[in-house]
Amino acid sequence: MVSKPLGKNTLGQMMCRLSRMANLSQIYTNHCIRAIAITTLSDVGFETRPIMTVSGHRNESSVRCYVSDTTAVQKRQMSEALSDLTTLRTK
Repeated sequence: MVSKPLGKNTLGQMMCRLSRMANLSQIYTNHCIRAIAITTLSDVGFETRPIMTVSGHRNESSVRCYVSDTTAVQKRQMSEALSDLTTLRTK
């Protein structure tokens, strides 16, 4: 078998094809992976500039579109704090 480079269309559809083959609950795109990577890097503490070197973004505002101000961990902690408060008031 001879190896040959993958074309743009093949790469562009790779995640969709893999999602279908794996019977995932949703179809993922290459952009989904990019967004997840940027969000994860931000959540673990990397600043915008180093993320830009990996993502290829040219300005910081583009990266900020992917990054929420509140991480999933923070949301969970806030939810638990509010639940605790509600539980204390009903006792």
